[in-house]
Amino acid sequence: MFVSLSAVCAGQQDCRSGACYPAMGDLLLGREQNLHSSSTCGLMGSEVVCTPHGQWKMKCCPCDSRNPAAYNAHRIQNVISSAGPNRWWQSKKEVSPVTLQLDLDGMYHLETVSFSFKGPRPDALIVERTRDFGRSWQPVLYMATDCPSTFPQVTTSFPRTLEETYCYTLPSTADDPYRDQKIHFYPLRQFADINLPNEHKIEVASGFTGLRVNLTRLGSVPSMPGRSLSKFYALREMRVMGSCFCHGHANRCNNLPNTQVGGVCECQHNTAGVNCEQCDALHNDLPWRPAENGNTHTCKRCECNNHADRCHFDAERYEATGRRSGGVCDNCNHHTAGPNCERCANNYYRNPLSDIRSPDTCLRCLCNAAGSVNGGQCDAQTGECVCKANVEGERCDRCKAGHYNLNANNPLGCSKCSCSPDGSVSGVCDQLTGQCKCRPHVEGLSCDRCAAGYWNPSSPNGCQPCNCDPINARSATCDQRTGQCLCRPGIGGRTCSGCPDNTYGDPLIGCRPCVCDPSGTESGGCDKRTGACLCKPGVTGARCDACSRGHCASFPECPACPSCFFSMNERLQQLTLTLERLSNQLISSGSRPTSSDASRRIQTLMDALRRLQETVSVPPQSSRALTDALQRLNQIRYSINIRPTRCSLTICQNDENYTAHSEQQLRILKYEKVGFYFTLPYCTLPSVYYECFSLFEAVQQWFTLELGVDCVSEPHSDPDEVQRVCEAVLEAQVPLSMVKLKQKLKELQNLASSLPDSSRVLENSREQLENARHLLEEANNTRYTTHANDTLTIHANNIRFTANANNTS
Repeated sequence: MFVSLSAVCAGQQDCRSGACYPAMGDLLLGREQNLHSSSTCGLMGSEVVCTPHGQWKMKCCPCDSRNPAAYNAHRIQNVISSAGPNRWWQSKKEVSPVTLQLDLDGMYHLETVSFSFKGPRPDALIVERTRDFGRSWQPVLYMATDCPSTFPQVTTSFPRTLEETYCYTLPSTADDPYRDQKIHFYPLRQFADINLPNEHKIEVASGFTGLRVNLTRLGSVPSMPGRSLSKFYALREMRVMGSCFCHGHANRCNNLPNTQVGGVCECQHNTAGVNCEQCDALHNDLPWRPAENGNTHTCKRCECNNHADRCHFDAERYEATGRRSGGVCDNCNHHTAGPNCERCANNYYRNPLSDIRSPDTCLRCLCNAAGSVNGGQCDAQTGECVCKANVEGERCDRCKAGHYNLNANNPLGCSKCSCSPDGSVSGVCDQLTGQCKCRPHVEGLSCDRCAAGYWNPSSPNGCQPCNCDPINARSATCDQRTGQCLCRPGIGGRTCSGCPDNTYGDPLIGCRPCVCDPSGTESGGCDKRTGACLCKPGVTGARCDACSRGHCASFPECPACPSCFFSMNERLQQLTLTLERLSNQLISSGSRPTSSDASRRIQTLMDALRRLQETVSVPPQSSRALTDALQRLNQIRYSINIRPTRCSLTICQNDENYTAHSEQQLRILKYEKVGFYFTLPYCTLPSVYYECFSLFEAVQQWFTLELGVDCVSEPHSDPDEVQRVCEAVLEAQVPLSMVKLKQKLKELQNLASSLPDSSRVLENSREQLENARHLLEEANNTRYTTHANDTLTIHANNIRFTANANNTS
């Protein structure tokens, strides 16, 4: 069943229920200038064309197309139906193929193409169309008297898809080749057997922006004796029936002047465009579609809440909403935003007293753009401003206390005041300039410097005046931190009123140099008035040239002694106090130790030395020295046991000269040694005590120097013995370095070599020793008060002799 577009359009003029189409017309009328041919006879000069005249005659006529209005002109415009009778187009003789082309100014429906050929009809031709204004061409129909031989690659069967074409077989003209022939082309007929809606066929197969007819084979002419008949293409009339292409959304076209078919559709179904190819500006909520029979596919209005005049279709939004809505409003008015203009734009918030569709639905935020987050954006519902970290206020328009310079480029809004804690009254500054409130005579943005003529910005009452001496100072200004004025030569002091550094006295009379070691003194050298040296910490001496107690003898650095020194020093102080207390008790009680107590004490010392000898591995030379010391102690103990020990308490107390002389002799004997061996003279009980404890002290010092490090570091040493050794080291008054120790031993050797013969000393003191013996006998008859006093007496003597030995060393 063959269906033409005109038949479809005749029954679909009503656009309310489905697709509708405008009435058909001849598209060539009014578009003569758009029709062209590739060959026309007589354009360059008159040509003679011979055709049969009757059965045996021939007629030859001229063709001169140089003048379009001449009766023998045969230009392509002669094929227009309005050209009149006896007008046709004719090509040059023997020229093939020839092309006839119609270029249109837009998209049109093609319903029918009709050709009325004059003279011999072409044996083959191809009809082509373009939908992109000539950029590409597609054949829509082949025609030939013999399709298989002319177009062997083209089928002669009807197409099975809308993209295919076929070859239509033309009837033969062999019996009368010069009889006028008509050919009609209906684009939809060849797709009649395809089961698709007519609206879809119209959309795909009938739209075109240009038409081209390729005449590919000249028609056959009979042979006649004499002159041959001319072969050419001639077309008496051509009609291109169609209408504006509206996709089923219009039933009328706006006609152009002098044309039968206009190119602009009068669109319905909320569509727009020359061909109703899109939805109008505010109806893009659904995708545009061509109208169909029974479904207009009317474009749906976008919901823009009366705040927009245009919208566009968004495929992603359409899919996201379940294909219910894809419209996105464009250029929302009244300070609204969003796909449907449903919310307020940035820096605006909802008016609680107005409807969303009202023009005043959004009110402007009152937030300061520099001080609020997101450039002045407020809460979209409440209008409340969100201030930056260092900004405050209902509108975020002022800096917080202690901040200044509200700035949009500052992510915190305001900068923190840089007020100096010393020179400013508080941490608050001017919110615009950042100027802090300064104390008296303090200046600067941060109040961090004194005014001219003042110094000490850290003073709680403001800067202090320099008070530079007007005569001795070069100017009235001074150093901001130290207050030092710039003095003239020979003048010193902060205010230039005294002597320079390292001098003292009256500058008017004359300054004298400080008598101090520069490496041990503080800056300035000495006291400006008295000249007393100002020693650095850890330095002592009148000239500040020695390390003080508690500091190592490494002048001028004088580093602090190790912690063990301070522990030992504290113990020494405690022992000194104990010594004084015990001495006072002895004087008040009149007690004296007995020879049996001394013997026991010496035995205890010998036992301790033996344990040390057994515990520690020592070199042979040191071992012999220790053995000699033990033998010496044993001799002393024996000597005490066999000599008289009693004396008169009264005589002992009164004989001060004896005591002083005996102590001096015993100190000499203490250092008279050769390899730890002491000579045993005739002695008294007190001298024996002195000598025993001096010997024990010497053993302690030797043990510390010779064995202390080795025994403590020995891996199999008994921990208890190590502890006892450490305690002995702490109790020993030993020089702090090996160099000092060697110096001290050298001094002892020199002292020992210079001492007189001990036998002479003993001979001279024989009488005194005899008196001491009598005193000891009388003291033996005296009843000692308590055993506790005995023990205290022994400890007191031990402490006193240890202290004397330390002071002497």
